[in-house]
Amino acid sequence: MRSCPFNFLSRLLQDLSDAQWRNFRGNLPILTVVMGAFLIVVNTLRYCYVLKGRGTALMWLILSLSYLYYLHGACVVFILLISLINYSIVKLFANYKYCISLIWSFNLSVLILNRVYEGYSFSSFRENLAFLDNYRGTFRWHICFNFASPIISSCIRRDPIITQLYFCVTDD
Repeated sequence: MRSCPFNFLSRLLQDLSDAQWRNFRGNLPILTVVMGAFLIVVNTLRYCYVLKGRGTALMWLILSLSYLYYLHGACVVFILLISLINYSIVKLFANYKYCISLIWSFNLSVLILNRVYEGYSFSSFRENLAFLDNYRGTFRWHICFNFASPIISSCIRRDPIITQLYFCVTDD
């Protein structure tokens, strides 16, 4: 079997100098399998229990939080707190012209703090929470956050549907 003539060119154009991008590309097949399994489970549960609307959203929320807990352990608290603050900024300042600047400023500040402290430890907030530092999960959350935060920040203000899907909240 002959190889694709452009394969040589595509190998030359790959930038694998960034460890975070290299790690993401290396894990892309695994992420694809996990996403496929996730969709199969969700659609099977939705079909078996005839879920619609809020039932489906609740199921997605539970399965997503379960997977996040598997990946990041107790550090899910930090992810949810940052997401809640982002959501609050959007809800409180959506009609102000500096809303996007505020969102970006907050997320850049979090990115810098993540870089300086290499994530956060529970013991730095309260000494009696130090036992949670032992439940870090299988993947460092602050690395994923560095990758996803700019994407989320740019989408969150522009589309209310993305905001609702991202936070699984409906407007009142």
